[in-house]
Amino acid sequence: MSFALQQLLGYVALGKPIEKVKNGIPDPLPEFSSIKGSPAIADKKRFMTYRGTRKVARRAEYDAPHLRGTNTPVGEQDVICLSAKELLPVPGSTLIALRSLDKYQQDMGKDWLAITTRNFTTRFDNLRKAQRWQMLAGGKNWFNAAGDLLPSSSGAVLTIDVGIAATHLDQANGIIDLAWSNSQANIPLHIQKLNQQAAFQTGYDLEVALYGQSIPSFLSTNDYAMDYLARNPRFNDAFTFASAGAGPLPDGLFGIKRWIPTNKAFYEDADGTNRQIFADDSLVLCPLPNQDWCEEVEGTTMVPTTFNATADVAGALDTALLESL
Repeated sequence: MSFALQQLLGYVALGKPIEKVKNGIPDPLPEFSSIKGSPAIADKKRFMTYRGTRKVARRAEYDAPHLRGTNTPVGEQDVICLSAKELLPVPGSTLIALRSLDKYQQDMGKDWLAITTRNFTTRFDNLRKAQRWQMLAGGKNWFNAAGDLLPSSSGAVLTIDVGIAATHLDQANGIIDLAWSNSQANIPLHIQKLNQQAAFQTGYDLEVALYGQSIPSFLSTNDYAMDYLARNPRFNDAFTFASAGAGPLPDGLFGIKRWIPTNKAFYEDADGTNRQIFADDSLVLCPLPNQDWCEEVEGTTMVPTTFNATADVAGALDTALLESL
């Protein structure tokens, strides 16, 4: 193939694409996304619900008749999966480049398509992460009329509420009797009481603490927390390191297995603004992720396996597979 002098003089070498901003949003606790439940039918799934018992059996005389027991009440909980649908237009110029006999043009088209489709699919993964973290941060998601995830209820036309009890939010029904920003708040006792209340109400231990960036400074100026650390020297060095902003709070602190900072949990909204999901002064306590109390349920949809012409709709459906969304 011959080239004109103008083409040779105007040639620009094609380098590797440079990613100026890293693709995707952080996932402070990726274990949540690895717990998969059985798929829903379309976007709906039903769970049976019941309460485990803490009662004890009744004493009876050895030769006495059996006492009549009671059946466990069983309820039903229907859920609807969150749906997201977008399509990606591909410019005609890119299709022409991909079919070009010139390798330079082909490579340009391939790079553009790889970059665009990668970012496009990442948007759906970002929604799953942001929606999950927003649920943990406050128990609710908000969407506007355009389908955009919102940082608050302002402008929302749809609110998804997972039903966290009011007694489990904010001051936890009076357990937090003094704000942690106050040096006289008995933070170790608060955490002990919260763990006890979780055991009473759910049977689960609080093993994970998702904390905002103000929590280490609250602890470093708290009289009770510093007294606790003085009596538990194995946490001292790690805590000093963390309170200076140089690392996470040490695992095991106050009996909590994992301390996970949430200052990097965010998403970019439709206007290009980064939205922090957890407040700076927030603390979320929960069990370690496991399928006993959480799982990610994927919906399903019919996906055609061929684009060939069919006699009717039924024939097209016969070629489709039920795939997870």
